[in-house]
Amino acid sequence: MKIDFESFRHKSPKAFTGFPTGTRVYKGFQGSGKTLSMVHYALKILKDYPDCICYSNIIINHPRVNLFFTNDELENILNMTVGDKGLLLLLDEAHLFFNKKRGISLDFLAAISQQRKNRFHIVMSSQIWEELDISLRKQVKTIVNCHSLLRTIIVNDVSDGETLSYDKLQGAYVA
Repeated sequence: MKIDFESFRHKSPKAFTGFPTGTRVYKGFQGSGKTLSMVHYALKILKDYPDCICYSNIIINHPRVNLFFTNDELENILNMTVGDKGLLLLLDEAHLFFNKKRGISLDFLAAISQQRKNRFHIVMSSQIWEELDISLRKQVKTIVNCHSLLRTIIVNDVSDGETLSYDKLQGAYVA
């Protein structure tokens, strides 16, 4: 077998670097600091990537954050082409949009599957991990489990969502 190394050098696509991609979910009970942690993370992304476009369903006092409220607006955002800038999408209480009883639209599932190519980074919060549609849970790259101590200190445990599995003995998901 012969490998044509010259063809790799001339025809290889430009590597994706820089802007983070994939789905990140902040989960925890009410008052655990999910939304605060998610916004803190988003503000860091906006600082590190000044050209990225940001949409959110929660009000964030930042000039580059655009609000959306409806599923139709969400679908329009997911159909955007952003090029190399990147798109940061914040969804607070995602289990209300994509619960396992209603399912998930094919458009949203396609957008999640194509995040790396489209330079999308979807960041969500959810009170109940199990209430998110299974097809969405399988696509999550990073899970952040939020806890608050005395309602003043927020502790975030970050797990790899791609290695997450359900442990029947513990009755919980483990990464």
